[in-house]
Amino acid sequence: MDSIADQKRKHFRIPYPLQYRPKITFNHKDFFPVIDLSEHGVRFEIPDDETFAYNDPCLLTVFIEDKPRILSGVLAMSQSGCLVFNLPSDVAGLSVAGVTKISIFGKAFTEFSMKSDHIDFAKASEEVLEVLPEIRGEIIFKNKESFEIAGKIIRVMGKETVLFLSLSIPFQKIMREQIELRRRFAGFT
Repeated sequence: MDSIADQKRKHFRIPYPLQYRPKITFNHKDFFPVIDLSEHGVRFEIPDDETFAYNDPCLLTVFIEDKPRILSGVLAMSQSGCLVFNLPSDVAGLSVAGVTKISIFGKAFTEFSMKSDHIDFAKASEEVLEVLPEIRGEIIFKNKESFEIAGKIIRVMGKETVLFLSLSIPFQKIMREQIELRRRFAGFT
C-alpha cells in the first residue's frame, strides 16, 4: 500500500472547511465529520465525546492459561484513537490474571490491557488495523446527496481516521464538490 505522502500526490483530495463538512456514518446513528476526501480515501474525525464502533460484532479468542475462550463483542475506536474491544455484559469484569494472548481475526496479540468492560489494544493498534475486515458506510453531503462506501481503515492519527475505499465516491461528484467549495469559499484550500 502506498504511503500517505504518495497518495496525496496520486489522488487529489478535497479539504473541507469546518462549516461545510459532509458526514460519514457506519450505522445510521453516529455521524462523523469528513475532513477531506478523494476518489480512493476519506479522512474523518472522531470528536472527543464519541467513539466509533465497528459495524458488526466480532469474535475474539482470549487464551486464559493457554485455554481458548471465545467472546463476541464490539470493536471500537476510543477517543484517543486506540482500538478497544468492548466486552459483553455477561463477561464484563473478566480477570486479566492468566490471560496469555488474545486472537482477533486469526492474529494473536500479546500486548493489550484489560479493563472491567473492555480490552485495550493501544500498543498494538497498527497491527490490529491490518487484520480488520472492510466496513461499509455512507457519506452524506451538505446538499443531502449520499453515496454508499466501503473500505478498510488504514491509519488512525489521534482523532483522525483514514479509510481507504474499495467502493468509492464517483469522480463526477468529487468534481461537483470542488466547484461548489470554490464558489462558496473562494480562497479556501
